[in-house]
Amino acid sequence: MTARWHVSLVGLLAAVLFWNGCSTTPTIQYRTVLPAQQANHVTVTIREFNDSRQPFEKGAIGSVRNAYGLEMGMVAEPPEMLAHVAGALKAELINSGYDIVSSGDADFIISADVTTVTCDVGNTKSAQVKIKFQVRQTTDRLIENIYHGTGSDITFLGIDCSKPLNEAIRNVMSQFVSDLNRYVAQHNDKSIPGTKET
Repeated sequence: MTARWHVSLVGLLAAVLFWNGCSTTPTIQYRTVLPAQQANHVTVTIREFNDSRQPFEKGAIGSVRNAYGLEMGMVAEPPEMLAHVAGALKAELINSGYDIVSSGDADFIISADVTTVTCDVGNTKSAQVKIKFQVRQTTDRLIENIYHGTGSDITFLGIDCSKPLNEAIRNVMSQFVSDLNRYVAQHNDKSIPGTKET
């Protein structure tokens, strides 16, 4: 066996042994993205925050692969993930000056539906999150969009993929709240028909 093949074999065995059986659970620690705003005297109610993913899409939201692309473990879904994502929305709304109320007489009624959450670890770490948001005013539908956020981390050290997952969530929330801010600023009462993906 030549020296080069010997080194390659040793490297492969080391990678397999190091990553074998490795799994990780990312942590959601949300920090607001948009600039803080003064109170805008607009009230919102978050009526629903659902999860429409299939059962097989929950629990494990991705895989851990070694430098050779071999799957060595899984990325587990963070505990109470839906509650954390709902908390991220509340934080971004409050930061933008909205008053969140529980009654049904709010200026805007927000519903959200998580459709995709993935986070994979390999030579790089990547995540994507898709959430369908709907905003209503009484019975009028004002916004109904699917917002797509992505995150990445090119650091190979370690298998924690919290950074890209948090980045993907922040990406989604900033897009949605920015759309809501534009609507409020325009004082436009006309509904926006149809559903689109951003």
